[in-house]
Amino acid sequence: MIKTLFWSLVLFWLIRPVLTLITLDESCGVSRGCYHDCTSTGCSFLITWFYRPEVDAIAFTMKKKFDDIYHQQWFAMGFSNDELMGEDSVIECTTDPDIRIWAFVKHSYNDNHYNVEISHPKLGLREMAGSTIDGIQTCNFTRLMHVEGFDRIFNLDQPWYLLVTSGFVDHGSKLKHKLYPNGPFISPYKIDFQQVDNVTGTKVNHLVKIHGCLMVFAWMILASGSIILARYYKHQWPEGRACGRRIWYQVHKIVMLLVVVCVVASFIVIWVHTKGYAKLKGANAIQKAHPTLGIIVMGLTIINPIMAFIRPRSDTATRPMFKYVHGFVGTTVYVIAILNCILGTTLPKVHVPSYTMWIMVGFAIYQLVFELLMETYECFLIKTGRKSDYEIRELSAIRRNSITKIPSPPGSILKNILIVFHVLILFGFGITSILLIAM
Repeated sequence: MIKTLFWSLVLFWLIRPVLTLITLDESCGVSRGCYHDCTSTGCSFLITWFYRPEVDAIAFTMKKKFDDIYHQQWFAMGFSNDELMGEDSVIECTTDPDIRIWAFVKHSYNDNHYNVEISHPKLGLREMAGSTIDGIQTCNFTRLMHVEGFDRIFNLDQPWYLLVTSGFVDHGSKLKHKLYPNGPFISPYKIDFQQVDNVTGTKVNHLVKIHGCLMVFAWMILASGSIILARYYKHQWPEGRACGRRIWYQVHKIVMLLVVVCVVASFIVIWVHTKGYAKLKGANAIQKAHPTLGIIVMGLTIINPIMAFIRPRSDTATRPMFKYVHGFVGTTVYVIAILNCILGTTLPKVHVPSYTMWIMVGFAIYQLVFELLMETYECFLIKTGRKSDYEIRELSAIRRNSITKIPSPPGSILKNILIVFHVLILFGFGITSILLIAM
């Protein structure tokens, strides 16, 4: 009996998603227009329309698959003149608060990133019907092409970008959209609702994507490896030289110059896109700090190599001060940059999977743990006297004869293994994040 009940429950949960799946209408692109996110496994939303010349109106059907069937929810499409939220005419399909198997449709509008109710929400809507059955919320209605006397309800005889999103309703108030955590799903071009196009996908801004990819490459891959090299590998490979200077120094210098190039290029790209300081419509107070932090990162990224270029000679009294200031500025800009990269994945226009942020958080935790590991190992070498003894022998060998073989530092084999491991992990985190941003 128990076994039968168990397998019945398993079968129910296997079959249930199939039974409640939204499937793409075969008439899409043939007799009606459609906008959707359908894949081979189904759709999470589907909006269809066709022109009815006899009443000069557009007949719409809005469908949304909700996983949570126990709370009142809303599903909305916005008609916008651009791909940004703000100054949009909105039609909502909302679960009935009293009888959850019903749904109703109404008008509202977006004022910047706030949604505002209108005095006559049913104006211009005809033949309305709605239902919520088995997790699929549906609204059928006809919207007049022209609605006189209210400019917040846009005429449909011209094309508009279609913005799609959804969220919960709490005690009659709509909560912030959650369908796509980084903003609404935006049609890739303006839609003519008198046509029968089959539209899918979302508006992708390639400049925003390039900006994010450059920053991730600069800080998660290049800077993360270069900082470890400069901090813990100054005595590694004592016999190795590149252009007369130690390997760690030359690699650190070249890599950090690449970081500067990437950051400057990324800054120019996003500045061109936003045409100045980004306003970030639809972002919350924390997200709106992203442009300011980006400017700080840009400034410190340029200042630090300039400091290195004019650094005092190694035998001067001010050299130790330069070392600490250079290190402090470098660490500060690195921390701000990584935090800003994480913050950037949550912005409304980025459109990356929500788990991208957690991958970057995982990277930040890994970097911190790795540095603590390296710091602990360095302290161990210092405490046991092995590092101090080596530095004395190394300096003595250099002074006696430049031809004398300089001994390898203590723990060099382990350090070589750790740096290879670290670089591989950096590329793993970095390339994964870049691919998710570029998608």
